[in-house]
Amino acid sequence: MLPWHDNGWMLDFLEEVRDNHSDLKIMLQCYGQAMDDLGPKGVSRRLRAFAAYTDYVLFDAAGGLNAERVREDLPGLLAKYPDLSWDAEGQLHPVNNVRKRPLQLNFTKDYLQASVDVLNQ
Repeated sequence: MLPWHDNGWMLDFLEEVRDNHSDLKIMLQCYGQAMDDLGPKGVSRRLRAFAAYTDYVLFDAAGGLNAERVREDLPGLLAKYPDLSWDAEGQLHPVNNVRKRPLQLNFTKDYLQASVDVLNQ
């Protein structure tokens, strides 16, 4: 999670990586702070500058998805972006009453079933 969105040197770094290691795939993580700092239009404009040096962009703003979001939001996104991938890491183990984060198997089961359902549509 290098700070790509507010450091001018990052574009030079990625250009050097691409020039010297053309076989590598480069994924740029657009995390919550970048989205908050730049806003949707700013993120789009800034990503345009990196387009020649990146293969993928990971939008990671809110700690993963849950079953409801998968069912509601992903069918439309998958129709437009069939190579889309997603995760639910943060949503599968919320903080409990003793401030621990154990994996909640019922959340996991619902999430996995929603993902299977969406992929089979």
